Amino acid sequence: MAVKSNAFSLAAKSVNLGLEFGVSDRLTFNLAASNAPWNYSEHVKHRHVAIQPELRLWNCSSFNGLFFGLHGHYAYFNMYGFEVPFFTKRLKDERWQGELYGAGLSIGYQKLLSTRLSIEGSLGAGYAYMDYDIFDCIGCRQALGQNHKNYLGPTKASLSLVYVIN
Repeated sequence: MAVKSNAFSLAAKSVNLGLEFGVSDRLTFNLAASNAPWNYSEHVKHRHVAIQPELRLWNCSSFNGLFFGLHGHYAYFNMYGFEVPFFTKRLKDERWQGELYGAGLSIGYQKLLSTRLSIEGSLGAGYAYMDYDIFDCIGCRQALGQNHKNYLGPTKASLSLVYVIN
């Protein structure tokens, strides 16, 4: 079993934690969760709670070297005041509050630094469906309407410090 934290999420001011369990010699189950419960400023909001489970097949042995993954993702979000790559520029003027879910494929590599410490990088792409309410200001309570988006593209990026428990 291993515990990890994603530096990319931390850089985006999102608290995160990952747990990974060995299922067999070459198969593991990884569960990553993140939470950003605050606003960046009075004009920028990026709150979310997200989970991303992943089944990983390792090239040689678990927790070392190359792996391929199948991941799912779910998030509840509330965003306003910035641009989101690959989606839209409309968040500069609108607040979106809703849910996102989908799945994708990933590839990654874990390098042992010591018997208990590793560094891991992973990239993934896939599909996400977003269903959300639209508001015209950061504090507005009355929705202007609802929308949904289908998305195909990057769904995962991680650079994590990993601590192997046993």
